[in-house]
Amino acid sequence: MNNHEELTDREKELFQELHQPVEIHPGVEERLVQKLKNTGLIKDTKSKLMNWTIGIAAAVALLATGAFMGRYLINVAPNAEPSYNYMLVLYEDEAFSVGDPEALFNEYSAWMQQVYQKGITIDGQEMKPVSVIIEAEGQNHQPDKKVGGYFVLKASSLDEVIAIAKDSPHLKYGGTIEVKEFMIRN
Repeated sequence: MNNHEELTDREKELFQELHQPVEIHPGVEERLVQKLKNTGLIKDTKSKLMNWTIGIAAAVALLATGAFMGRYLINVAPNAEPSYNYMLVLYEDEAFSVGDPEALFNEYSAWMQQVYQKGITIDGQEMKPVSVIIEAEGQNHQPDKKVGGYFVLKASSLDEVIAIAKDSPHLKYGGTIEVKEFMIRN
């Protein structure tokens, strides 16, 4: 056969024989497909479709979460209540005396627990004795008291915080407590 001629009758017969169904032994097709999958020559379309579906669903979920969080943070955070609204500044001078530091720590911890059980959020930190004072040129500030620690609280009123401060073990050891209210600006 060439491109310029019509098919002969014999060529037509041969082409017709090619279209006859071929009988394949049972299981040959499945084994061949599995071998091609194992070697990576063909991919399982179901798992590929499933992977795409899962990937798209995850992307949509992340996008929705990001949009929600962005809207939440922008709209809610500026108007949110502050975590704390009062501070107790603990001062110590030469009259302040403590015994066993571990016993003192346990006493302050028990006091904090009592405050917390009243429904008041409280946190605090002891300060190291060494500090650095930065002053404007020409000033010479020599404090007679040093800050020994602080507590921050979320309380309903100044009177409530004053009562808490008066109950602090810090006063028992000769310390002084300054009650400060945070300036909350909206």
